Amino acid sequence: MNSKVVIQYLTRRPIVGLIGYVAALAMLGLVIAVSIEGTMLRWQSVDEAVQLLNQLQKSASLVKSNDAEPTSGLSMGSPFLQGETETVAGAALLQRVSEAVTRVGGSVVSSQVELQNDKLERGYLSLAVNCEIDEAAMQPLLYDLESGVPFLFIEQLTARSREGTAGGRRMQLTVSVTGLWRRDN
Repeated sequence: MNSKVVIQYLTRRPIVGLIGYVAALAMLGLVIAVSIEGTMLRWQSVDEAVQLLNQLQKSASLVKSNDAEPTSGLSMGSPFLQGETETVAGAALLQRVSEAVTRVGGSVVSSQVELQNDKLERGYLSLAVNCEIDEAAMQPLLYDLESGVPFLFIEQLTARSREGTAGGRRMQLTVSVTGLWRRDN
């Protein structure tokens, strides 16, 4: 069809032209509505992300300002065990674990730094600690060990209940932890 035929057809039947015009306006309105909805959804997701960021920043500032907590979610310091030699780094590892046990009210019975293993060649130091803690203190101890710095990884955990102790249930805990050692220069 050429344009003269279309013009003659629309001149004879103006209602068809009006319906076409209304349909084009409806399509344009639909495109505008979909675009506005997409933009609003994007702004809503940005607003949710900003609210989440504000909550995280607020909780981070609370954690930083709260000195009563033994560990914080945002720990400061080196993630590596420090020391010029394996022995010094092993002592630092033992000190870190002993302090964590003491913070939860436990006591270290024995410990052994493993300096003769294949992990040492790859830069990892391991420590086996036998300690006594209250049953309720086990989870805070494990959290403290794995969330603090230097970063420690619990390799093995054995817990035995000690029946007949006064003042709650005490447990004998054997924990093997590993940390990455970086030689001080």
